[in-house]
Amino acid sequence: MELYFGSTLSAVSTLLIIAISLYAAFQYNRRKDVSGWGARLLILVASGLLLCIIAAIRDSYVLSVTAAASGGETGLFTVDSIQSISASVAGGLIAIVAGSSLFIRNDKYRRMAFFIVSGIFVFKLILVEASRLLLGVG
Repeated sequence: MELYFGSTLSAVSTLLIIAISLYAAFQYNRRKDVSGWGARLLILVASGLLLCIIAAIRDSYVLSVTAAASGGETGLFTVDSIQSISASVAGGLIAIVAGSSLFIRNDKYRRMAFFIVSGIFVFKLILVEASRLLLGVG
């Protein structure tokens, strides 16, 4: 429990993970009755971006970036780690999918984009949080 609620940043990131996961699951359960997927996609992307920022601060990623440039202490994941590279690529994919929905103004496409972004979010979540569990750090 210390790993997920041991500090304010850990607690906030854990609660945000739960909230985003519940939001995506709720939208999935209501997918037949919902219209206006653009707003739902915006909420998902904005809250996911907030979570990524909080998690980067929580895991001291800025130290890793600084260490890559000039040496020194690193954060939880180094810049060239599989976690950092995979999360960066996944974030780029989220930006491409979400950005494309600005130009493709079709609710079916935006619905599909919502679930693609949700899937990428789950991938990033499992990758980073499982790595934190395996490393046993908070």
